[in-house]
Parts: sequence; structure tokens; C-alpha cells
Amino acid sequence: MLGRSLLAMFLLMLPALATAQDAEKPTVAILRFGVLPAVEAVELGVLEVLRANNFIDEAEQATLAAHNDLENDRLKLFWGDAGYDLATASLMVEDAIDQEADVIIAISAPVAQLALNATSAMEAPPAIIFTSVYDPVASGLSQAPCLKPDHVTGVGTSVPYDEVVGLLMLQDRRIRTIGVIYNPAESSSVAGAEAISRFGGAYGMTVETAAAPSLPDVSLAAEALVEKGIHAFVVPLDTLTQSALPAIVNVANDNELLVLASTPEGAFFGAAIGAGPAPFFRRGVQAGYILAGQLNGEVDIAALGILTYTGRGLGVNLDAAAKQAVDINEQIIDFAGFIIENGELRMSLEDLNRIDFTEELRAMAEVVLAEGSLTVAQEVQDFAAGLEPFDYVAAGAEYLESNACTPEMIAEQQAELDAG
Repeated sequence: MLGRSLLAMFLLMLPALATAQDAEKPTVAILRFGVLPAVEAVELGVLEVLRANNFIDEAEQATLAAHNDLENDRLKLFWGDAGYDLATASLMVEDAIDQEADVIIAISAPVAQLALNATSAMEAPPAIIFTSVYDPVASGLSQAPCLKPDHVTGVGTSVPYDEVVGLLMLQDRRIRTIGVIYNPAESSSVAGAEAISRFGGAYGMTVETAAAPSLPDVSLAAEALVEKGIHAFVVPLDTLTQSALPAIVNVANDNELLVLASTPEGAFFGAAIGAGPAPFFRRGVQAGYILAGQLNGEVDIAALGILTYTGRGLGVNLDAAAKQAVDINEQIIDFAGFIIENGELRMSLEDLNRIDFTEELRAMAEVVLAEGSLTVAQEVQDFAAGLEPFDYVAAGAEYLESNACTPEMIAEQQAELDAG
């Protein structure tokens, strides 16, 4: 009888044991505002770090890269895509909370803002790790790198709009009127349009702006700017206009107008010149470092500062320039880290050897090939194939240590904030 009683008790305990084990397995939600090759590069960076830390294997990495949800013995991971719709994004965030996500990877400012708003009053909120946010302070996610909600950290991006707009002066001083399309619902887009207007005005240009709240509005906004007599389009760095870049390019090609994108990757998708922070893959890797540290219990999100990435790059698409009836200035071509010509991505040996984060080259090749109409020069493929594997685990530990907030840093940033 005693043996049977013990067996019955053991059987009754099984569901409770299973629940406890499930509770120990973290749940991760990767949420994006919309589909964009640059965003997919960010996601690839996150997955690469998860694989390096043995949270997923290569087969599971491929499954996740195809945007399939996954559950193994170490974690549960699911995806969310808002299709560039704010109402859908809000529901997506609420669903992640309902599924009791322990960590939310928020890709883009709108998703990060919604996630913060939805969790700010929670007693035990999920950790929010954002990336591809182009101004964390302007987006309301932080006051300074170490002054932020305790459950929030991430990777910001600083866009050198003064340098981006300055390229127009180097390209052709006859450019006097430029057109800027922005999404009024994205803080990064509004800030970008304001910065382009400010620096354009400083160069003596007239800057015409047009709002495009959704993807279908972009072509209409572009046509309206053409009617105002612009000489070039300058595209700010935000999720909506970057996803709609082909639509802007189509209007520009029809009217023989230069397109300058505020990221080098814009050259992959029809901008004659792409300049600004690069690359997206690294932003995903950096978010992956934080995620892996959180899952391994090696990081305190509350004490981890927000890194703002300021790397710069320059790409030239000579094929796109020909369609826009533009001859790219030779100095810009000389400065370019990569060139697209005759449908092929080319880089000089000097530029290849200058890459300080080797995995970026493989990621760049993947983005180019995913675009569909471009190929990668054989010497670039051979160079990428010969690279030594990158040590994401060691680099991640160094990243987390270097971005830790000390009491002194917090006090200094608070004093600067109080001083105005």
C-alpha cells in the first residue's frame, strides 16, 4: 500500500514538475515592424550569436532564419511581424506579453516604443532589447546611455546627416532643391527629415518634405515632390522609407533624379549613392550579445548601457546612377567602400582588408544575393570564404563588459541632464 501511495503521489507531481521545467526555459520574442532585407540582416546577426552560444544548432538556425517558430530544450523563440501597421504592432506586442515572453527583441523604434509603453507598469516586465533604433533619446527610450528604464537596453544608431547631405555638394553644387519623404508615425523618420532640412538649409538648399504614413503613400509623396521641382531625393533612415526605397527609385528614374539614401545598403536597392551608418548585421550581433548574456544570466539589463553605433560607410551604384542620368563624382567613387556596376558588387582588396568585423562581409553578400538582381564578384566571394570564423562568445563578453554602467557614469550623465 505504501509503495502504491508513493507511486500515486509521484504521478500527481509529474505535471507540476513539467511546469517547473518549462518555467526555467526562457521564451524569446523577436518582433519587427515590417519586412526589409536590412532587418533580416539584423535578425541573422541575432541568430548567429545564439548559435555560437549553443542555444540553437545549425539546423535550428536555418529553421529560424526562415521565420519559423522554434522550441528546443534551451529556449522557446517566436516571431512577430507588424507589416508596417501600428495597430498590428500594438497587438503583436500584447501577444508577446500574453505568451509570457521573458525577452522581447524589438527591431525598430515603433516596436520598441510600443513594448516599453506596454510593460512600463508591470511589476516583473520582460527584458526589452531594442536594435535598429536611430535615436533612442528622441524615441523616448532613454534619457542618456545609462539613464533608462531598468528592463530596457539595446543598440541605437547615429546618422551623420550633415555628412550625408554634404555629399550632395561634392556630387554636384548645382543641386539646389532636394526632396525628403518621411513617416510622421516614426520618431526616427521625423528626426531624420528635420536634420536633413537643417543641414540642407545650412548648405543653401531648399528642402521640400512630404509625409507618407503608409507604404502606398510613398509613391504619391514622391510624385508630389517632383512637381515641386526637386533636383534629388534624400531618403532618411527609418523602416518605412527604407522598405519603400524601390518605389522612390522608380519615380526618380522616370524623372532622372538622383537618389541618396542615408545608409550604404540603399545602394543595393536602387539609390545611386548610399551613405551613413553600416552595417545592419552588426546591430543584430550586438543585440545578440545582450540576449545571450541575459539568457546565460551573465548580464544585468538594468546596469547595461545603450550603445549608439556610429560607424560610417559609402556605397555607389553606377547602374542606378545611369538610370537617374547622373555621373557620380570621381571623388565619391574613390571614397566608396563598395561599387555596384553591371549588376555586380565589387570591392577593392584594400577595402576588403579594411573590414574590422569579418562576418560583415558574409552578411553583405547574403543581403546582396537576397535582393535578387545583383551578383557578388568572385574575388569578394573567395575572400569571404577564406575568412577565419569569428569568436562571438569572446566578443560578446567584451561587449557586455565595455557597456556596463557604473555609478559614476550614471551620476555624470544625470548631472549633464540636469544642467540642460
